[in-house]
Amino acid sequence: MPVTFEFNRETGILTKVGRGKLSLTEMILAWDKAFKDYFYPPKKIRGIILDYRDADFNFEVGSQQSVVDFYKKNKEILSHYKIAVITTNPKNSTLPLLVTAKLNGFQYQLFSTLEAATGWVMDSENILRN
Repeated sequence: MPVTFEFNRETGILTKVGRGKLSLTEMILAWDKAFKDYFYPPKKIRGIILDYRDADFNFEVGSQQSVVDFYKKNKEILSHYKIAVITTNPKNSTLPLLVTAKLNGFQYQLFSTLEAATGWVMDSENILRN
Protein backbone atom coordinates (compact mmCIF):
# COMPACT_ATOMS: atom_id res chain seq x y z
CA MET A 1 0.00 0.00 0.00
CA PRO A 2 1.55 3.33 -1.02
CA VAL A 3 -0.16 5.27 1.83
CA THR A 4 -0.36 4.18 5.47
CA PHE A 5 -1.26 5.85 8.74
CA GLU A 6 0.46 5.45 12.08
CA PHE A 7 -0.81 6.86 15.37
CA ASN A 8 1.67 7.46 18.18
CA ARG A 9 -0.31 7.33 21.43
CA GLU A 10 2.59 8.82 23.39
CA THR A 11 2.94 12.00 21.31
CA GLY A 12 -0.59 12.15 19.93
CA ILE A 13 0.75 12.55 16.39
CA LEU A 14 -1.05 10.90 13.49
CA THR A 15 1.42 10.30 10.65
CA LYS A 16 0.39 9.66 7.07
CA VAL A 17 3.28 8.00 5.22
CA GLY A 18 3.39 7.95 1.44
CA ARG A 19 5.85 5.76 -0.48
CA GLY A 20 6.61 5.27 -4.15
CA LYS A 21 4.63 6.86 -6.95
CA LEU A 22 1.52 8.49 -5.49
CA SER A 23 -1.46 9.69 -7.43
CA LEU A 24 -3.65 12.47 -6.14
CA THR A 25 -6.53 10.00 -5.92
CA GLU A 26 -4.50 7.65 -3.68
CA MET A 27 -3.49 10.53 -1.43
CA ILE A 28 -7.06 11.72 -0.95
CA LEU A 29 -8.75 8.30 -0.74
CA ALA A 30 -6.37 7.25 2.04
CA TRP A 31 -8.04 9.86 4.24
CA ASP A 32 -11.39 8.01 4.07
CA LYS A 33 -9.97 5.09 6.05
CA ALA A 34 -8.12 7.43 8.41
CA PHE A 35 -11.31 9.34 9.19
CA LYS A 36 -13.00 6.05 10.16
CA ASP A 37 -10.02 4.64 12.09
CA TYR A 38 -8.71 7.72 13.90
CA PHE A 39 -11.38 10.40 14.02
CA TYR A 40 -14.56 8.31 14.61
CA PRO A 41 -14.43 7.46 17.46
CA PRO A 42 -11.87 10.17 18.04
CA LYS A 43 -8.40 9.61 19.45
CA LYS A 44 -6.31 12.16 21.36
CA ILE A 45 -4.68 13.69 18.31
CA ARG A 46 -2.25 16.56 18.86
CA GLY A 47 -1.40 17.06 15.19
CA ILE A 48 -0.82 15.43 11.82
CA ILE A 49 2.39 14.76 9.91
CA LEU A 50 2.23 13.98 6.19
CA ASP A 51 5.52 12.20 5.51
CA TYR A 52 6.28 12.16 1.78
CA ARG A 53 10.08 11.78 1.98
CA ASP A 54 9.92 8.43 0.16
CA ALA A 55 7.17 9.42 -2.26
CA ASP A 56 7.11 10.63 -5.83
CA PHE A 57 4.03 12.74 -6.59
CA ASN A 58 2.53 11.59 -9.86
CA PHE A 59 0.04 14.26 -10.82
CA GLU A 60 -0.34 17.34 -12.93
CA VAL A 61 0.71 20.85 -12.04
CA GLY A 62 -2.45 22.75 -11.22
CA SER A 63 -3.97 19.86 -9.29
CA GLN A 64 -3.41 21.70 -6.03
CA GLN A 65 -6.98 22.96 -6.27
CA SER A 66 -8.22 19.39 -5.72
CA VAL A 67 -6.18 19.21 -2.52
CA VAL A 68 -7.41 22.61 -1.37
CA ASP A 69 -11.01 21.57 -2.10
CA PHE A 70 -10.50 18.37 -0.08
CA TYR A 71 -9.23 20.31 2.95
CA LYS A 72 -12.06 22.83 2.71
CA LYS A 73 -14.62 20.02 2.42
CA ASN A 74 -13.18 18.44 5.58
CA LYS A 75 -12.46 21.69 7.41
CA GLU A 76 -14.65 20.72 10.37
CA ILE A 77 -12.25 17.84 11.09
CA LEU A 78 -8.84 18.95 9.85
CA SER A 79 -8.74 22.64 10.75
CA HIS A 80 -8.36 21.75 14.44
CA TYR A 81 -4.90 20.30 13.89
CA LYS A 82 -1.47 21.45 12.87
CA ILE A 83 -0.61 19.65 9.63
CA ALA A 84 3.11 19.30 8.88
CA VAL A 85 4.15 18.13 5.42
CA ILE A 86 7.61 16.57 5.02
CA THR A 87 9.33 16.17 1.67
CA THR A 88 12.94 16.24 0.59
CA ASN A 89 12.21 16.10 -3.13
CA PRO A 90 12.08 19.64 -4.60
CA LYS A 91 9.50 18.46 -7.17
CA ASN A 92 7.21 17.32 -4.33
CA SER A 93 7.61 20.64 -2.50
CA THR A 94 5.65 22.54 -5.13
CA LEU A 95 2.23 21.11 -4.26
CA PRO A 96 2.39 21.77 -0.49
CA LEU A 97 3.66 25.31 -1.12
CA LEU A 98 0.81 26.06 -3.51
CA VAL A 99 -1.73 24.47 -1.15
CA THR A 100 -0.39 26.51 1.80
CA ALA A 101 -0.90 29.71 -0.16
CA LYS A 102 -4.57 28.87 -0.77
CA LEU A 103 -5.60 27.44 2.60
CA ASN A 104 -7.09 29.90 5.05
CA GLY A 105 -8.02 28.75 8.52
CA PHE A 106 -5.55 25.86 8.57
CA GLN A 107 -2.17 25.45 10.24
CA TYR A 108 -0.36 23.76 7.32
CA GLN A 109 3.43 23.97 7.04
CA LEU A 110 6.15 22.41 4.84
CA PHE A 111 9.30 20.83 6.36
CA SER A 112 12.31 18.85 5.12
CA THR A 113 12.98 16.85 8.31
CA LEU A 114 10.89 14.73 10.65
CA GLU A 115 12.49 16.41 13.65
CA ALA A 116 11.46 19.91 12.55
CA ALA A 117 7.93 18.78 11.66
CA THR A 118 7.52 16.95 14.98
CA GLY A 119 8.81 19.94 16.95
CA TRP A 120 6.34 22.26 15.24
CA VAL A 121 3.40 19.90 15.82
CA MET A 122 4.38 19.27 19.45
CA ASP A 123 4.57 23.02 20.09
CA SER A 124 0.82 22.98 20.49
CA GLU A 125 -1.62 22.87 23.34
CA ASN A 126 -4.19 21.27 21.04
CA ILE A 127 -5.38 17.85 21.95
CA LEU A 128 -8.95 18.44 20.89
CA ARG A 129 -10.20 14.90 20.61
CA ASN A 130 -10.70 12.47 23.51
